[in-house]
Amino acid sequence: MLEAACHAVYARTAARWRMAGRARAKRSARRAGAMAAEITALSDTDLRARATALHRSVAQAGAVSEALRPEGLAVIAEAAWRQLGLRPHPVQLAGAAVLLDGAFAEMETGEGKTLTAALAAALLALTGEPVHVLTANDYLATRDAGFVEPLLRFLGLSVGAVAGGMPEPERRAAYRASVTYGSGKEVAFDYLRDRLVLGTAGHARLRVSGLRGDDRRRERLVMRGLGACIVDEADSIMVDEARTPLVLSRDIEGELPAEVCHEALRIADTLSEGGDFAIDRTRHRVELTEAGEDRVAELSADLEGLWRVAPHRRDLAVKALSARHLFRRDEHYLVADSGVEIIDEYTGRTMPDRFWNDGLHQMIEAKEGCEVSGIRTPLLRLTYQRFFRRYRHLSGMSGTLVEVAAELWSVYRARVFDLPTHRPLRRQRLRSRLFPDETAKWSWIAGRTAEMIAKRRPVLIGVRTVDAARRAHDAIRARGIDARLLSAAQDKEEAEIVSEAGAPGAVTVATNMAGRGTDIKLAPGVAEAGGLHVIVAERHQSRRIDRQLAGRCARQGDPGSFEICVSAEDELAPRLVRHAPFSRSSLGRPIGLWLVDRAQARLERIHGRARARLVRQDQNLEGLLAFAGEDL
Repeated sequence: MLEAACHAVYARTAARWRMAGRARAKRSARRAGAMAAEITALSDTDLRARATALHRSVAQAGAVSEALRPEGLAVIAEAAWRQLGLRPHPVQLAGAAVLLDGAFAEMETGEGKTLTAALAAALLALTGEPVHVLTANDYLATRDAGFVEPLLRFLGLSVGAVAGGMPEPERRAAYRASVTYGSGKEVAFDYLRDRLVLGTAGHARLRVSGLRGDDRRRERLVMRGLGACIVDEADSIMVDEARTPLVLSRDIEGELPAEVCHEALRIADTLSEGGDFAIDRTRHRVELTEAGEDRVAELSADLEGLWRVAPHRRDLAVKALSARHLFRRDEHYLVADSGVEIIDEYTGRTMPDRFWNDGLHQMIEAKEGCEVSGIRTPLLRLTYQRFFRRYRHLSGMSGTLVEVAAELWSVYRARVFDLPTHRPLRRQRLRSRLFPDETAKWSWIAGRTAEMIAKRRPVLIGVRTVDAARRAHDAIRARGIDARLLSAAQDKEEAEIVSEAGAPGAVTVATNMAGRGTDIKLAPGVAEAGGLHVIVAERHQSRRIDRQLAGRCARQGDPGSFEICVSAEDELAPRLVRHAPFSRSSLGRPIGLWLVDRAQARLERIHGRARARLVRQDQNLEGLLAFAGEDL
């Protein structure tokens, strides 16, 4: 009752905030639009001079004041038209105004968030503060930085992009730019590495060292600091990925011998689920029972080393059981030439420089027959919640923010304003479907794809894992349909595959890589045929991810359609749907789909509680460190 009352009060307050915020953003957009005629009449030389004068005014004020905002937006909008060939429409100007307010804008997919972020980033960079624009992945960061470079260069600003595997000198140069693009993970880990360089000295002692002429530690820093931050796909980076802390680790002397890993896996294979161990798949956790501990002790009685110590013995067994039952190839990781590479569950991309800690990575390497690497030990730990709260100016945008508005306010004190579309939305949602098994689902999807190809419409089929992508691809190819596959295993071909996905009759099967930030441009004649058709082939862990995938169609006023197909064998389908005949009758299918919806909502609540728990732990740690006079 109390929780419901609190939510009701928040909902009423948030509605008033959104109304006031939208009105303020629209006012800024109107004022900028009113100056358009004057600014448009300027020559390139005069426009550049106007931008220089604006730069001087903003730098002197140290902030983009309400008075300077309309002129700033008008000048940068005209520069965008001349340098990029894109004239920002009123919704993009309003979105930029929301970002300048330090708030979050929900803008429908396809409304041009890349240009919106560029407008706000350019104005914020005029203050001289470092500006970071964070995207969902390295591909988008590099793409967006290249896209906005002519605009920023015209304004006398510079742009850089950081990506995985970039050498330190290039990385440092990217952060020296006025505006730096990068994925949330890359920038957060660079911040952690700089914290490691500083050690316990902190910035105060660093400034004292600078006064003494001893700048060796400062020269090793990569970043200029945390000034302003604009987070694209904010709900993905600041909410979904925030369940897991960022841990900076290093190799330590010694290793978990491959022989010990193989012994643990052999013992794990003899244990029985339900009797010796229990699996909580929702929380992704394995627990040994008392009987299981006794069984492990019995089976390892003749083994030496770590097996002689009960806590180590238990830990080895749990790690081996987790490797066997919780971590699946082509879903949680890929096996490449370099060994086991983790797949990011939110972006569908591999993270070759990330490792599971405490011997789990080595156990999975042994399971897959790879060379077992050395053990890594944590050096520094940081949550996304703590990291983002350190920026002086924090704002963001996404197509799916209203659902997490309460969490963004609770954690980051950030308000969310939803903005209207520039053109009427023409996205059509077709009826959801439930099938008894995966074979029936893939067969129907292949048939539906053939229907769309006959109409000269492109099709995008979205799945959760690399393995599911391959199965969908094989089912479609079995019908004689040519399809492109986009997953972590084909990431080097991403730009080419996306560029061709809007062609008449093109079929693309993709994981989350084709979700956030992917702009599929329709070829001539496709809009007249009905536009892109999206098939969401299984439910994701969050409804927002499903919405993002559906948002690849019907962008910027184009027509398009989507539908959701699930089977009783999907991982998200609850046990009741798997064992009851819901999928076999017209009366039972709506009930089965409702149960799948409930399972998805339950998983979202579990993840939300995990994030809330992490925030509380972070606050407790912050209090302890403050008491000890230290900082993290």
